[in-house]
Amino acid sequence: MVEPANTACGKFAHTHFHHEPFDVRTPDWRFEPGGRLTDANVVLPWMVFFRDRERLAKEYPDLHLISAVPHTPFRYLPSGGFTMRALAPGFSYPLVKGLRYLLTPLHGMLGMFMTVELEYRPAAGS
Repeated sequence: MVEPANTACGKFAHTHFHHEPFDVRTPDWRFEPGGRLTDANVVLPWMVFFRDRERLAKEYPDLHLISAVPHTPFRYLPSGGFTMRALAPGFSYPLVKGLRYLLTPLHGMLGMFMTVELEYRPAAGS
């Protein structure tokens, strides 16, 4: 799965430039239903896989987090994301791509998204 990351850059971008809430203080994994894509909590995957890792293991013992790799610092914003016009001209793509490559060691702090890999391993007798 590719999900929003709770990094410094991810939190800033999703808090200031995204229409869905980014609320790490929510105690539960639920949110009030409302309009299409307007009442979700964009940080919910981070809450499930990191903040509440023990709860996930207890409630879903057959589901195992294999990896969660942060990536995509800055490239999403100049593209305009899903709803905005592109903020950078098409010819700047190689420059933005090169910047992303140079920042690879900092993806843990700057990545706006994370690729999450899960594995389902049923316990013996399930």
